Amino acid sequence: MKSGMGQLNLPKRKAIHLAQDQLVREGPLESGENPLLFEPVVDGLNLVQWATEDRKLVLDKLRSSGAILFRAFNIRSIEEFEQL
Repeated sequence: MKSGMGQLNLPKRKAIHLAQDQLVREGPLESGENPLLFEPVVDGLNLVQWATEDRKLVLDKLRSSGAILFRAFNIRSIEEFEQL
């Protein structure tokens, strides 16, 4: 017996390729004060992996701004954050 549903014609997911510097958006907080804000542009971005691969940028921004706020990254524990 065949089901009446058949195959669904769902669109296939396409891989997107972003350069390292396009994975995170940076800018000031709404108040314009420190800290500098980093937010992921894509869901599920691993903060530790991204920061490790772009360590020079993170350190340069930390030196120039004095503080960085990582917002909306999926960090589950203090231990995971300390890997930065």
